[in-house]
Amino acid sequence: MERILETLNQGVVLIDDQDAMIFGNRVFEQMVGLDVGEWKQKSPRELYDNAALQFLEEKRQSSRDADQFEFFLPRPNRVPMPVVVTTRRTTAPDGRPYHVITLTDITEQKTHEQELREANRLLAESQQLLQMELTLAARVQRTLVPQPMVWETFVVETAYEPAHTIGGDFGLVAERDQHLNLLVCDVSGHGISAALIANRIYMETLALVGQQRLDQLLHKLNRMVLDGIQPEGFFFTMAVARIDRNRRLTYAGAGHPPAILVTPAGEVRMLASRSGALGLMDDPIDANATEEVEMSAGDRLLLMTDGLTEVFNNRREMLGDEGLNRIVKSHFRAPLAEMKQAILDDVAAWRQGPATDDVSMVLVEVG
Repeated sequence: MERILETLNQGVVLIDDQDAMIFGNRVFEQMVGLDVGEWKQKSPRELYDNAALQFLEEKRQSSRDADQFEFFLPRPNRVPMPVVVTTRRTTAPDGRPYHVITLTDITEQKTHEQELREANRLLAESQQLLQMELTLAARVQRTLVPQPMVWETFVVETAYEPAHTIGGDFGLVAERDQHLNLLVCDVSGHGISAALIANRIYMETLALVGQQRLDQLLHKLNRMVLDGIQPEGFFFTMAVARIDRNRRLTYAGAGHPPAILVTPAGEVRMLASRSGALGLMDDPIDANATEEVEMSAGDRLLLMTDGLTEVFNNRREMLGDEGLNRIVKSHFRAPLAEMKQAILDDVAAWRQGPATDDVSMVLVEVG
């Protein structure tokens, strides 16, 4: 039997009914750094500290036929070795009971566990830092959201709902040179990169809006992104409206969902984009990029990003432009702020599950 036990790659010890060691194989000797003879000469208190002694005594008194547990094997003048101890009670041919104890070195496993714990700790710290930065970025981005306002006889309501902590949409409402300028923009993608590009476009737009014709504004923003940011795989779409005191509307869209114009009688007109998406090619701006409309008192204009139209119900049907038109038409008689909220609520009711895209909306009523 001893020859068989010597072939194992685990430490093996035989303990008699008097708790005396009667055998230990060579692997066990290598694990403890002592030969069995030396080990036998050591008293338990020389080998184990009080906590280990108490732990082993509890295991011995449990009197189970078999047991398995982790333990730190003492090694004189060396670091204790983590092992899995398996004990089994058996009977010798002469009828005497004894225990077969096997010890498996798990030093490598414990090392990997420690490395994993350290990696998880560092990951948790990184995630916490990232979340703090995202929270700050979201606060900064919220400061860019246009606020409801009144200009002359025009009333403006706005909404912004990012699908994640930060997003790639933004809206802008600005009075420049006796004109009311309204704009929504949608940068492709989500998350930090989309938000950074959106913020850069916002700052450039804020500097240019009111100083350029709408087609020139789109052209300069397109060039700024191509020359300055050079995004790979990114593009952005935009809808911009300019209204003067005489209620004349000039509108331009670039790859963007149509704006919706609704009259007090409930007649709905869609103002489509005439130019292509920006940031992809040198000159996507149509020669007739703008459209002019004479508005009347009570008319309402909605600019929005595709987070309001590219939503799906539980039958995988997309709401689309026509579906949004129906929602707008069903609430056109409500006060402007109530109409805005009703549109958001109806889109959310149509949508299955949480939002997957950002939403920006600018809604204006002509006085």
